[in-house]
Amino acid sequence: MTTVQRSASAQNVSTVAQQSDVRPIAWIRIAYGSTIVVVLLTLALTVDNFATTKNLTNVLNQSAVLGLLAIGMTFVLVGAGIDLSLPANMALTAVLGTMFMKAGGHPILAIVIMLATASFIGLINGLSVGILQMIPFVVTLAMMTVVSGATVSLTQSVSVTGVSENLITLFASKLGPIQFSVFVLVAFTMITSIAMAKSMYGRRLYATGTSDRAARVAGIATHRVAPL
Repeated sequence: MTTVQRSASAQNVSTVAQQSDVRPIAWIRIAYGSTIVVVLLTLALTVDNFATTKNLTNVLNQSAVLGLLAIGMTFVLVGAGIDLSLPANMALTAVLGTMFMKAGGHPILAIVIMLATASFIGLINGLSVGILQMIPFVVTLAMMTVVSGATVSLTQSVSVTGVSENLITLFASKLGPIQFSVFVLVAFTMITSIAMAKSMYGRRLYATGTSDRAARVAGIATHRVAPL
């Protein structure tokens, strides 16, 4: 077999392999999309007032916070990790921010405190997984326990009030029927999509999640990708 024939044969094998990888992904996407359409149509036909504008906007407004959490979880899952501490992290940061505002602190500083606390907890998880090579499930489960305990200790199992009215007004403000938080979700979704598809970090994260060993062989410092 000549060199040209070998090259053509290798190219054919590569093409077939790529097609075999793409087809299952395409079918999975079609299956997911079809399932969502069937569920929505079923609800629209069987549940009164489901397909109304008011109900759909209410669902969208209420789902904005969960959508922001899902964006953060997307990075973790793409990197083949898992973060069980996310709800506990959100609770603790909200409590700290609320307590700060209740004591007379400025809402902007409260937001900074909440972001810094959440980032610090996430950094500990990332360093434990990326640098110390610990199991993500175990690390985040332990962090969830610690953070949940800290939240209960701070609040004594009592609801905390005192959020600034200006902050509530800002995030509850609407453009038509849509809340401001939904536009924040849309903005972060667009930024995340571009970052995951176009940035060097997004490509390295995909490579690390697909195969940590292969990513290291390709020269990617996977222990630096995970903490970020």
